[in-house]
Amino acid sequence: MIHIIHGKDTSASYLHLKSLVSAVPNEERIKLSDQNSLEDLYQAVLTENLIDDKKLIVCENFLTTKKIKPEDNLFLQIPQTKTIIFWEADNLTLVILKKLPKSAIVETFKPEPKAFWFLDSITPNSKISLTKLGSLDQKEKNYNLLPSLASRVLLLTLAKANLDLNSSS
Repeated sequence: MIHIIHGKDTSASYLHLKSLVSAVPNEERIKLSDQNSLEDLYQAVLTENLIDDKKLIVCENFLTTKKIKPEDNLFLQIPQTKTIIFWEADNLTLVILKKLPKSAIVETFKPEPKAFWFLDSITPNSKISLTKLGSLDQKEKNYNLLPSLASRVLLLTLAKANLDLNSSS
């Protein structure tokens, strides 16, 4: 079985990775970081243990660093007793995702859009909006918030005056 976990929300994706790993406590675990080579991955997948053939192999950033390509022969050679999890700290491109085997389970983790939660919370009750504004991190504050904020205030003003958007022009 092949799992592909990718996305910008690395904390949520890593928590999901930990839950997948803890779900199979009795299997041999092999962790390959981005410092390991493709040969290490081949050796982990294709070697067999005399006692138990079940393995859980976690590969970090192998697809984004292009150590392995989706059209690689290894994807066809993975035995049923092996579970491979590719954890990527960045989003995979659509080209890579389309080339992956159909049997692979692909999960994307996107960051939560807190800026839009803030904009949706703007109401006459300003305490809620100010708390949501304080919960934004610096990257979200750098998001071009001013035009969205101006648009939201315009819509609230029009609603208060019982006017529609077309009558404002």
